[in-house]
Amino acid sequence: YAPIYRQVTVTALFGGNTNADRELAYSDALDAFKHYIANDNNGRGFLLFGHSQGTGVLTRLVQEEIETHPALAERMVAAWLIGLTIAVPDGEAVGGTFQSTPVCADADSTGCVVSYATYRATDPPDPDTALFGRTGSPTTRAVCVTPMQLLGEDASLDGYFPTEVPGAL
Repeated sequence: YAPIYRQVTVTALFGGNTNADRELAYSDALDAFKHYIANDNNGRGFLLFGHSQGTGVLTRLVQEEIETHPALAERMVAAWLIGLTIAVPDGEAVGGTFQSTPVCADADSTGCVVSYATYRATDPPDPDTALFGRTGSPTTRAVCVTPMQLLGEDASLDGYFPTEVPGAL
């Protein structure tokens, strides 16, 4: 089940107040989630997948709907929230962004969150100014769990996109 929701435009993201647009996006996703749970889920487990704005929408959904309803929390297999920062206190697996949803520890973990941000190896972020992958707080860290880590394998990944494009500036 992959609902469509109205996103904030890139122009709006960098140019103005997007609160009303973000509320509209969240209400679309919330309505779709509630409809799915009530009409199509039939009591099964569910996964949440989001990237960028979708991660923001689903983060709020986990906070406001799933963590506040234990029956839903028990059915959530995992939330894959990629491309925005999810925070946890240093040395902890839960807390920060979520009050009761832990970081996934291995392939058998359920009811947990996977999150990471990626950058080009040839252009790594400045740890003090990076937009993603940092919390801005000395007492928390950004969740960084990649799919390979869940399998207990080397977490380094191979890129499939070229680092240089011949003829490009």
